[in-house]
Amino acid sequence: MIKNIKWLIPFTLFFLGYFVPHAFLKTTSLEVPNLLGKPIHEALKLLTNTQINSRVVYYKEDQTLPAGTVLTQIPAPGQTIRPHQTVLLTLSEQQKLMGTPSYLQKKLTNQDFALFKKQAIRFKKISLNSTAPDGNCIAQIPEPHVINKGTSLILYTAHNDNSLVIFPNFENYTVDNVIEFLKENNIAYKIIHKNTQLIGNALHNEIAHNCIENQCIITEQRPLAGSFINLNDQLIVTLKVD
Repeated sequence: MIKNIKWLIPFTLFFLGYFVPHAFLKTTSLEVPNLLGKPIHEALKLLTNTQINSRVVYYKEDQTLPAGTVLTQIPAPGQTIRPHQTVLLTLSEQQKLMGTPSYLQKKLTNQDFALFKKQAIRFKKISLNSTAPDGNCIAQIPEPHVINKGTSLILYTAHNDNSLVIFPNFENYTVDNVIEFLKENNIAYKIIHKNTQLIGNALHNEIAHNCIENQCIITEQRPLAGSFINLNDQLIVTLKVD
């Protein structure tokens, strides 16, 4: 009888040597390691070594950290869990590259500004006097379609000021016609003649000469034709005649 069961002895000893210590030393709980701030490859290696599973559930933009850095973890560091339980991770990611939209010659609206805020695009609007339609974008930085990363968008928009006008060309007109125009717009003037400076808001010379009566022709002017002037500024137009 004993001889018949001798073959069971090695198997019995193996069973007792393996399963009995395992039953007494079996780990029933694990402490969750601190993964915050670690690169994802280090975090996964640490979890694998401690028999804890992992799952990335969310990515969040963060320009201050390298992509793939652990931002949050559930359960929190120091809590106890069962072996092979899953830790949920949130990782950082860099802002995606974008092509700067073109707003040139377009009228910016409140919807555009709301979209910038929704997409976390930093922007600044600067209004400049311009002859372009009021509110239209006349320039932008960065220029359209340039790939940028975390760059502020600066938009220059037109602001129409009715007092800003393009100064007309008076050359080859007679003095009387030009003076009539200047008086209608309450613009002071001064006439420079080779023999005299005279009349109206101008100075007089010892030699009497009336350019209006003599139908003098204007040959030069200041400001120059095509210059931008503000009608609200104090302005004296200089007209030169032969």
